[in-house]
Amino acid sequence: MILSRFIELLSPAGELKKYVRFASGLIIILMMAKPLLRIGNLQLPVIEPLRQERYAAANARDVYVNRLEKNVAAAVGADAVEITVDAENPTEILYVKSKVKRAEIAGYLGIPPDRVGD
Repeated sequence: MILSRFIELLSPAGELKKYVRFASGLIIILMMAKPLLRIGNLQLPVIEPLRQERYAAANARDVYVNRLEKNVAAAVGADAVEITVDAENPTEILYVKSKVKRAEIAGYLGIPPDRVGD
Protein backbone atom coordinates (compact mmCIF):
# COMPACT_ATOMS: atom_id res chain seq x y z
CA MET A 1 0.00 0.00 0.00
CA ILE A 2 2.88 2.33 0.79
CA LEU A 3 4.51 1.58 -2.56
CA SER A 4 1.28 2.25 -4.46
CA ARG A 5 0.80 5.54 -2.64
CA PHE A 6 4.41 6.53 -3.44
CA ILE A 7 3.90 5.72 -7.15
CA GLU A 8 0.66 7.69 -7.11
CA LEU A 9 2.44 10.72 -5.65
CA LEU A 10 5.15 10.54 -8.32
CA SER A 11 2.71 10.29 -11.23
CA PRO A 12 1.87 13.55 -13.03
CA ALA A 13 -1.48 15.19 -12.42
CA GLY A 14 -4.23 14.70 -14.99
CA GLU A 15 -5.53 11.71 -16.89
CA LEU A 16 -2.61 9.43 -16.06
CA LYS A 17 -3.12 9.85 -12.32
CA LYS A 18 -6.61 8.29 -12.57
CA TYR A 19 -5.23 5.19 -14.29
CA VAL A 20 -2.37 4.84 -11.81
CA ARG A 21 -4.81 5.09 -8.92
CA PHE A 22 -7.14 2.52 -10.52
CA ALA A 23 -4.33 0.04 -11.22
CA SER A 24 -2.82 0.35 -7.76
CA GLY A 25 -6.25 -0.08 -6.15
CA LEU A 26 -6.90 -3.18 -8.23
CA ILE A 27 -3.57 -4.69 -7.21
CA ILE A 28 -4.26 -4.00 -3.54
CA ILE A 29 -7.72 -5.60 -3.79
CA LEU A 30 -6.26 -8.72 -5.43
CA MET A 31 -3.53 -8.94 -2.79
CA MET A 32 -6.13 -8.74 -0.03
CA ALA A 33 -8.44 -11.30 -1.72
CA LYS A 34 -5.79 -13.97 -2.25
CA PRO A 35 -5.55 -15.09 1.42
CA LEU A 36 -9.35 -15.20 1.64
CA LEU A 37 -9.53 -17.52 -1.35
CA ARG A 38 -7.05 -19.90 0.28
CA ILE A 39 -9.32 -20.22 3.32
CA GLY A 40 -12.23 -21.37 1.17
CA ASN A 41 -9.87 -23.69 -0.73
CA LEU A 42 -10.48 -21.67 -3.91
CA GLN A 43 -7.68 -20.79 -6.25
CA LEU A 44 -7.23 -18.00 -8.75
CA PRO A 45 -6.87 -19.26 -12.32
CA VAL A 46 -3.32 -19.62 -13.52
CA ILE A 47 -2.69 -17.98 -16.88
CA GLU A 48 -0.10 -19.79 -18.98
CA PRO A 49 2.09 -17.73 -21.25
CA LEU A 50 1.57 -18.56 -24.91
CA ARG A 51 4.09 -21.00 -26.24
CA GLN A 52 5.60 -19.93 -29.51
CA GLU A 53 6.12 -23.44 -30.82
CA ARG A 54 2.38 -24.14 -30.51
CA TYR A 55 1.49 -21.19 -32.70
CA ALA A 56 4.49 -21.15 -35.04
CA ALA A 57 2.55 -22.51 -38.01
CA ALA A 58 -0.21 -19.91 -37.73
CA ASN A 59 1.73 -16.83 -38.68
CA ALA A 60 0.16 -13.89 -40.43
CA ARG A 61 1.63 -14.63 -43.86
CA ASP A 62 0.25 -18.17 -43.98
CA VAL A 63 -3.19 -17.02 -42.84
CA TYR A 64 -3.18 -14.27 -45.49
CA VAL A 65 -2.17 -16.67 -48.27
CA ASN A 66 -4.74 -19.30 -47.24
CA ARG A 67 -7.57 -16.76 -47.22
CA LEU A 68 -6.43 -15.30 -50.52
CA GLU A 69 -6.38 -18.77 -52.12
CA LYS A 70 -9.91 -19.49 -50.88
CA ASN A 71 -11.19 -16.10 -52.05
CA VAL A 72 -9.70 -16.51 -55.53
CA ALA A 73 -10.98 -20.07 -55.89
CA ALA A 74 -14.49 -19.00 -54.88
CA ALA A 75 -14.50 -15.87 -57.04
CA VAL A 76 -13.45 -17.53 -60.30
CA GLY A 77 -14.86 -20.99 -59.64
CA ALA A 78 -11.56 -22.86 -59.66
CA ASP A 79 -11.06 -26.08 -57.71
CA ALA A 80 -7.57 -25.55 -56.37
CA VAL A 81 -5.43 -22.43 -56.37
CA GLU A 82 -1.95 -22.32 -54.87
CA ILE A 83 -0.42 -18.86 -54.40
CA THR A 84 3.24 -18.09 -53.78
CA VAL A 85 4.03 -14.68 -52.28
CA ASP A 86 7.22 -12.76 -51.60
CA ALA A 87 8.62 -13.67 -48.16
CA GLU A 88 9.44 -10.06 -47.30
CA ASN A 89 6.36 -8.49 -48.89
CA PRO A 90 3.40 -10.89 -48.67
CA THR A 91 1.14 -8.58 -50.66
CA GLU A 92 3.28 -9.17 -53.77
CA ILE A 93 2.15 -12.29 -55.58
CA LEU A 94 5.03 -14.09 -57.27
CA TYR A 95 3.20 -17.02 -58.85
CA VAL A 96 -0.23 -18.65 -58.90
CA LYS A 97 -0.52 -22.37 -59.58
CA SER A 98 -3.81 -23.40 -61.15
CA LYS A 99 -4.85 -25.76 -63.92
CA VAL A 100 -8.02 -23.92 -64.95
CA LYS A 101 -9.24 -20.36 -65.55
CA ARG A 102 -5.78 -18.82 -65.65
CA ALA A 103 -6.85 -15.63 -67.41
CA GLU A 104 -9.69 -15.04 -64.94
CA ILE A 105 -7.37 -15.55 -61.97
CA ALA A 106 -4.80 -13.12 -63.40
CA GLY A 107 -7.52 -10.55 -64.03
CA TYR A 108 -9.03 -11.02 -60.55
CA LEU A 109 -5.66 -10.59 -58.82
CA GLY A 110 -4.41 -7.88 -61.16
CA ILE A 111 -1.20 -9.68 -62.05
CA PRO A 112 0.34 -10.46 -65.44
CA PRO A 113 -0.99 -13.68 -67.05
CA ASP A 114 2.53 -15.16 -67.22
CA ARG A 115 2.51 -15.47 -63.40
CA VAL A 116 -0.35 -17.98 -63.53
CA GLY A 117 0.22 -21.56 -64.66
CA ASP A 118 0.69 -25.19 -63.68
